[in-house]
Amino acid sequence: MSHADDQRGILQHGSLLFHRVSHCPRVLGCIDCTHIPISACLGDNEGDYVHRKSFHSLNIQATCDHRCIITSLEAKWPGSVHDSRCLHCVTNSSRGSSVECCSGTGVMPASLS
Repeated sequence: MSHADDQRGILQHGSLLFHRVSHCPRVLGCIDCTHIPISACLGDNEGDYVHRKSFHSLNIQATCDHRCIITSLEAKWPGSVHDSRCLHCVTNSSRGSSVECCSGTGVMPASLS
């Protein structure tokens, strides 16, 4: 069995587990962003970190699996960056995945091909 076959099997198993709890087919996990407050001492770029609700923050993007265990975390976005920008960069990443919607939750579809 090749490495690609092993990975395909892992993705299919993960997709099956997520389907059992969410009833969303071909999904490996959920993705979302949240703002984490930070102190305001940021120098020349301070304005980039001001959230639309007028507090300083980082926009953190996280993914989780069917057990709600965090599988990835990205903390590189200043608070002024909208969630859609963070997610847009995911869809254009080297992962080749796209973000779809299932029951109002952003989810990453499994690549089972």
